[in-house]
Amino acid sequence: MAQKKMQLMMLGDGSVGKTSMITMYKDQAFKETHMATIGVDYVSTTYTSASGEEVAVKIWDTAGQERFQSMTRTFYKQANGIVVVFDVTNQESFASVKRWISDIHQHADPSIIKVLVGNKIDLK
Repeated sequence: MAQKKMQLMMLGDGSVGKTSMITMYKDQAFKETHMATIGVDYVSTTYTSASGEEVAVKIWDTAGQERFQSMTRTFYKQANGIVVVFDVTNQESFASVKRWISDIHQHADPSIIKVLVGNKIDLK
């Protein structure tokens, strides 16, 4: 039987913590230093469900800067799910959620699963 595959996209403004979230999921480690994602990067990993089924997971880590959005949109149709991330300490990143959701509605499959995540809850 072929292994199931899933592709997820991480969307949100720059510096909201998308790359850090992916690193924590994959490596169980937090890195204090960070370099901005340029364009689109990805991480491949395997997830094992509670029933023991293995799923190959590819997580697309997208740059949050507006100049990269046209490149990011090309991946919307390939994704099975989209995670929109905002920084709870940055009101502007939360205001941008409306724009990200609108972009998803315009360019992704209408039935795509969307998750909203408020990140950096450990900060004041």
